[in-house]
Amino acid sequence: MMMPKDLVIPWFSSPRDWRRVRGAATDARQLGESYAHWLTRFTALEADLTAKGHEVKRVPIEPDEFFAFCSTQRVPLDELARHRFVLAKAGLSPNETDRYVASGPPRRVGVGWLREDQWERLRALDLGMFDESYEEWLDAVMSEWTKLAASRAEVVRIDVDLDKVIQWCEAESRAVDVDAFRDYIKDRLRTVDDQVPCA
Repeated sequence: MMMPKDLVIPWFSSPRDWRRVRGAATDARQLGESYAHWLTRFTALEADLTAKGHEVKRVPIEPDEFFAFCSTQRVPLDELARHRFVLAKAGLSPNETDRYVASGPPRRVGVGWLREDQWERLRALDLGMFDESYEEWLDAVMSEWTKLAASRAEVVRIDVDLDKVIQWCEAESRAVDVDAFRDYIKDRLRTVDDQVPCA
């Protein structure tokens, strides 16, 4: 479906408004880690859409008004609710969410990528998170990538070196377990130089 020329974009006019909405949101990570981070993303989105010929209108999300809207509509405080709210303020139909609301960049998800030798070493730790063979693990990872891509996530491959995982766990005073492994992937995702977008 082609995107229309005129678009509305959810907007937070101040760090205070962003913090209040993010603090109550069921999908807080979608709003970034800081107001500066969110502002950078959406300013870039606005500029990109404008460069492509769209008329972009900022629709401020005032926290109290937004919370009252969600309560009246009996909807969770998430991205869809924010879309519906700005559509209502712009006088557009809620059925036009996908067509008229400009969303931010897709959520970014890191997926740990292991060479076979690293997979063997991690499996030997008996973390309870690996398949019987490296090939089965690869199949499972590719299946997960496909699902994430279908959900419009930006999947980022994180190359894993066991020695670095152990060093990270020692620095964080954590045992090498499933939760630590996942948090290590999240931490690496924040390091731009280590990111390799999946095709």
